[in-house]
Amino acid sequence: MKSMLTDITIGAKQISIRLLLYIFASCSLLVSLQLSSLFIGLIVLHALLSTSFSKAKKSFQKNRIPLFLYLGFFALFLISLTYTENLNHGWKDIESKLSFLLLPLAIFSQPKLSRLELQTILKSFAFATFMASVLAIIIGFVSQKSLLINQELSAQVGIHASYLSIYLLLSLATFIYEAIQKNKSKPLYLLLSLIGFIILLLLASRIIILSAFLIAGIYIFFFNYSRSKLLVLILSIITLGLTVYLVPSVQSRFVEAIDFSDRVELDADVNEHKTLGRNFGGRAIRVAIWTCSMDVVEENWLFGVGAGDVHQHLQQSYKDHVFEFAYKYNNYNAHNLYIETVIAVGVLGLILIMLLFAQLLKAAFNQKSLVYLTFVISFIFLSFMESSFNVHRGLVFFLLFACFFQNTSSLVETKKSES
Repeated sequence: MKSMLTDITIGAKQISIRLLLYIFASCSLLVSLQLSSLFIGLIVLHALLSTSFSKAKKSFQKNRIPLFLYLGFFALFLISLTYTENLNHGWKDIESKLSFLLLPLAIFSQPKLSRLELQTILKSFAFATFMASVLAIIIGFVSQKSLLINQELSAQVGIHASYLSIYLLLSLATFIYEAIQKNKSKPLYLLLSLIGFIILLLLASRIIILSAFLIAGIYIFFFNYSRSKLLVLILSIITLGLTVYLVPSVQSRFVEAIDFSDRVELDADVNEHKTLGRNFGGRAIRVAIWTCSMDVVEENWLFGVGAGDVHQHLQQSYKDHVFEFAYKYNNYNAHNLYIETVIAVGVLGLILIMLLFAQLLKAAFNQKSLVYLTFVISFIFLSFMESSFNVHRGLVFFLLFACFFQNTSSLVETKKSES
């Protein structure tokens, strides 16, 4: 326990108010959305009170490209209010995306984080995520007397499975990096990595698991090859196979992903519709949603329909395709960040997102950082399956850690041999 506490602190004299706010803001995503919003407000307030305009201007200059992309994306949504029909919904969407304005301005106005400070934030978040994940397992066992998976598991701590999975994957990357760097604490971090990986498999977020193996392959074959790391990757794949084979509920999740006979029948007579009364998997529902969403994209790809009218146009498309399960019994968004953005603000919004992701990805590759790479690739993959900027736990998670990485003064990882 003493070793663990030492690993997530850098000494009382070195912990600034700013660093504490960053730690609490990231960890509060696991606890309460209201608490998370409070810490965002405190980060902004601290930046206003602690930084002069001249210093902030110099800091902004160093991060002018990402700052332009963040503010430009927010400005597109603000401009879209001039042509959206439902202004009430539009202003609510602007309010939810206000973090695109506030967090980059607040974080980029501050002095750059040191590598040690960034590691402290990452380790604090990793331990908090690990404890939340273990707690979900324990609560599930106590309340349901069984091993829960996917949404049933993550619901025990009030988080969607996809978002708990991406948090856990970033935590695993942090633990693995620490295991590589530290000798005394290596057994602890390896144990945490093993337990965390098993929980990740139980959460059964297929897109996050896929991204995890892709990231591992990139890191091993392009950045830091060794036979021992390759062996760990092979054992991880075997563990995934055994989990799928031995746990029926996990098996059904992966079978559904490749069972293309399982599909929603769109444009069918309402009396013959095959949606109601059936348990469709996430892939089948999403394919139907994307089919309907692309109709809206084709008609509004240039400027979008405006921030307030996305839901209205999607609902109409669901009705046009007789997708009752979507428009009558649910309120589905596009379940894809890229499609959702084009529907809202047009192709320019998609271009800004792609430029932002490309810049982050380039930096992660240049720094050869496992943790940075994990954050960027996993979020890009998640955004293919979720409208990740529509959800507080997706939007704030992305903005916090993207700005942390971009406003760090040195590499996340040292360049010493890790073989």
